[in-house]
Formats: sequence, structure tokens, C-alpha cells
Amino acid sequence: MPLHCPPLHLLLTGPGRIGTGLEPRLRADGHTVRILTRADYGDFADPAFDPHPTVDALPADPAPDAILHLAGLFQIGPAADPDRLLRANALGPIALAEALHARFPHAQHILFLDARVAHDAADDPAPLRPYLAAKRALTDWFRRTALAWGRAAGTRVNAIAPGPVLPPPDPAHSEKAGECLTPRPTLADLHACVTLLLSVPSLTGQILYPAAGQNLF
Repeated sequence: MPLHCPPLHLLLTGPGRIGTGLEPRLRADGHTVRILTRADYGDFADPAFDPHPTVDALPADPAPDAILHLAGLFQIGPAADPDRLLRANALGPIALAEALHARFPHAQHILFLDARVAHDAADDPAPLRPYLAAKRALTDWFRRTALAWGRAAGTRVNAIAPGPVLPPPDPAHSEKAGECLTPRPTLADLHACVTLLLSVPSLTGQILYPAAGQNLF
């Protein structure tokens, strides 16, 4: 039975390819979708990144019902820059989420992680360690924040940790999809996960893994 989700006001930050694929699906569901891109808020990897001018300029009405955080940077191997990865995948998104929460304290936040954050960090392949360390930093913040914001304002904070949905845009950072226990996840699967999180008001502090089982091994 399909989930019923009434039309909502959604804010997508750093949509990239996954967000670009989700946007028309969310609009088709009847949601109003506003997009914030790097052109609006700046470069997460910039040490001087400050989201407040952009966030403070957002209209207060209508306030977003939910904010999807889709920005990220994927690099592996010798070309990976650990500092840039940490800023792009953790410090920048955290700063933006905290600024948005201060302005819209009752909006749900949905973060996008990586299924491999479920693994023991000691088992990470060496080429992926800087990237996954950044994603784990975001995951640690997510867990602390879901509890803190929930207690303070009833704010829901959830996450989606996909497996191999799309290949990296840069062939230099390509990797094998790896073993899958089910068909590989698709944009339609991510859309279903978003719909679930939007639809069930008791869900908070949850990580959904549309990952074909790759979070298990």
C-alpha cells in the first residue's frame, strides 16, 4: 500500500546528480521544492565558508517542512584530498544544517550518507579512508544532533545511506559496485526512502540503507 504524504514545502541543498533525479519525483508528488546550490551558499571546502548570509536571506514564509542535504564530494586514491573531503562532506554540511535549523527549528532534516559508514573503520580500503572518515564525521554529528534537536524542539533528523546508485562523474574516481544481495539501488529507491521519512512522524534518529545489503559486509 503506497504511503500517503501530504504536499510539503521542501528545501534541497547541494542537489548534485541524486538531487537532480529526486527533484522531479518530489514535484510530481505535489511537493513544493526550493533548491539551494553552491552558487547560493558558497564552497563547503572553503575554510572561510559561512552559510549565514544565504540562510538569513531565505523567506520565513513558507518555512520548509523538510530539508534534504544532498551535497557531497567523492574522491578516492592518490587524488583524494582529506582536508577538502572533510570540509565538503562534514564540516560544510554541518554548518549549513545548523544555520538552517536556527532559522527553521521545526523543519525535518534528511542527510545523505554512505552505506559503508555501517562498517568498522578499520576495515575501510585504504583508497577510501579519507572519504569515509569524512562521512563518519557527519554520521557522528547526525546521531548527536538527532537527540539534541529532538529534545529541544521536537525536530526530526534522519539519514539515508545509499549503496552504488550512480557511478562517479569523474572516471578517475570510479570503483567497482561490489557484491549486491539484491538488485542495485536506484533513484526510485531513494525517492521511496525520502517519502517514508516525510510520511512517518515518529521516525527520527534513523538511517535507512537502500544499499542492496552492502551495509552488512
